Amino acid sequence: MEQLLPTKEEWQALYKAMRQIEKLEPWKSIGETNIFGIQNPDTGELGFVSVMGMWEEYTAVALYLGAAGLYEFLNFEATGAELHHLVAAEGLVSIRHLQASFEERKFLAKEDHAVIKNLGLKFRNTWPFFRSYEAGLSPWFLNAGEVRFLTYALEQVPDIVFRFQRDVFLLECDEVEHYLVRVAHKDDAALAWHDEVLFVPPPEEKLLPPAEVDQTLVNAIKKLPKGRLEVEIDFFMLTQLIADRERPHFPYILMIADSQTGRIIGQKVVAVETTHEVMYTQVPMNILRQFASLGAMPRRIDTRPQWLYQMLKPLLKELKVELNQDDYLPALEDVQDGLMEFTQLDKTEMSSLFEGDHMQKVINTIPGLAELFEQLQVLESAVVDLEPDSSRLEELMKELNQIQVAIMQLTSDYMSDQAD
Repeated sequence: MEQLLPTKEEWQALYKAMRQIEKLEPWKSIGETNIFGIQNPDTGELGFVSVMGMWEEYTAVALYLGAAGLYEFLNFEATGAELHHLVAAEGLVSIRHLQASFEERKFLAKEDHAVIKNLGLKFRNTWPFFRSYEAGLSPWFLNAGEVRFLTYALEQVPDIVFRFQRDVFLLECDEVEHYLVRVAHKDDAALAWHDEVLFVPPPEEKLLPPAEVDQTLVNAIKKLPKGRLEVEIDFFMLTQLIADRERPHFPYILMIADSQTGRIIGQKVVAVETTHEVMYTQVPMNILRQFASLGAMPRRIDTRPQWLYQMLKPLLKELKVELNQDDYLPALEDVQDGLMEFTQLDKTEMSSLFEGDHMQKVINTIPGLAELFEQLQVLESAVVDLEPDSSRLEELMKELNQIQVAIMQLTSDYMSDQAD
């Protein structure tokens, strides 16, 4: 899609469509998995609409882009409940889609307020909120093409909902991998929409490039002793954004735990520098470096990501280490729980996690952490006192983000030192 900024008229059409959604409350009639497709009349691209909110307080309409977006969503729906919450969160925000939701005013950025002010609109309890989702990146502002596509999708929701209320089998097709899709043709100057049932097969699975191999490191690892150590290894996204680029991004963490004791014996925080595929190819050598620093190789490794299992398989066969793939890694569960609680706090609430005697001991144990939390509390108080559209807010939020990243890095370094 093009990266042009939306015009005032395009924004007006999107907010008008969102007003219709608010009045209709489609989530009371239709569920998340009652999906219908829409063909973008501008580009021919397919999108698939899911209405959220039937069983939850969160109300939104998602537009999953292409067959890839559709099947990633369906796979998440089928398996997400079985995954750890932190891993599930990664799966959800990594699906390529556009989303229109209703949020509290405090969640809107200054750019959102600027659009609303320019349109002369007013809202009270819930505010329209639009974002574009892409793997590894912060949910972001829509470009012109995305605004138009999302508008088309929202405008088709009432038609589908009214018909679905009369016929609950409306969206069920006789053949698998077939979907009801709303398709438009131009009737004079306007668009006329009609139903088509289209075959939408899953996209071909992307083959990852082979893992990077440092043969000198591999030869050195072969000389290491093997004990009785068994480990669990996971690689997943943290939900704490890093704002060192124009579009903030999510860091990823490699974590290794002793299967018997649950002790973290190795970890490394990394970011996507070029592509996810390149980042993935570097993980196996990062794992070997962790074992090199420990001075020993485990006899068995259990790992969760299927792609990591496939990359490690030939390498660990050469190193004569048993390898298993398992979606449940019990030794890492508690650590992931703690990371999720830490990284998903509101920016103005992070220091509250460290209240109480237990967490105060943690702060006092790690050199430099107490000073960072003092700075954090001062900034949080300043942010709470500001209006959402204050020009000072963006500057303070950047400072908050920098301190939060510093806290994570300091804690990570300390844990690694303890493991050594």
